[in-house]
Amino acid sequence: MSKKAKRKITVLNQEYLWVLDGNTIDGFKPQHIKVHSTRATKSILYLDPYNWHFEVRPQTIEKAIKFALDKGWIPEESGIPFFLSMNKDGEFYQLPDGIRFGYENNK
Repeated sequence: MSKKAKRKITVLNQEYLWVLDGNTIDGFKPQHIKVHSTRATKSILYLDPYNWHFEVRPQTIEKAIKFALDKGWIPEESGIPFFLSMNKDGEFYQLPDGIRFGYENNK
């Protein structure tokens, strides 16, 4: 993949866009899947796609959005961006401050 993939998804009656750079997963520079509201977005949700259990598909993105919303992510309000990764059981968790990828959390 060499181009950006931009997809719409509706979660809890709200429309979001998620963006995957073509070389995100198999490129040399680690990158996130970015999720934002189709409304005026001031906070972006960043998904770490490097966990073995992470599948790039709409159901995974929906699950991440619901998790982030439950944890207090409000796309329309300025704030600290949310960084999520996935554990070995396939469940999302919020990364600690300063950590951007799950593999950094295990050092």
